[in-house]
Amino acid sequence: EQGANFLLSELLLFFIPPVVGVIQYQNLLIASGCKILLVILISTLLVMMTSVYTVKLFLNHDSLKQEKEYD
Repeated sequence: EQGANFLLSELLLFFIPPVVGVIQYQNLLIASGCKILLVILISTLLVMMTSVYTVKLFLNHDSLKQEKEYD
């Protein structure tokens, strides 16, 4: 609880660098904002899909391993 309270009290410090970056590169975001957003969305979907298939692979591997133990 003490650590959470510390992070919450210093939360503003976590947002200052992104805001400065947005202000500093405002022209780039205006010119290429849609492309950047598209890349972020596609990469997020790819990471999510990869995570799902990895978990499925491990679950299938564990279930096959358990079936072999019962045989």
